[in-house]
Amino acid sequence: MYYIMKEQEPHNLVSGHFGNGILIWIEGTNNSVAHISPNREITWYNKVLTNEEKEYIKHLALTDDRNISASQDEKVFKNRPKDLVD
Repeated sequence: MYYIMKEQEPHNLVSGHFGNGILIWIEGTNNSVAHISPNREITWYNKVLTNEEKEYIKHLALTDDRNISASQDEKVFKNRPKDLVD
């Protein structure tokens, strides 16, 4: 099961849920650049990212509140986004 989002992502980054958080990769490739765990921790796979791309991924980790799929209500992340808690 996966859920892919392209809206508002910088340049050629794509993100999707594949069962254990959010994976971010370069569109049209198998090049994963980062993973955000269900606890919102970021693992970086590609250190050659622009500041804009890094900031986008950090922002996604703090604020994203997507469901695991378009037809399921379960959330990807275990805790609420920072902007909804403050």
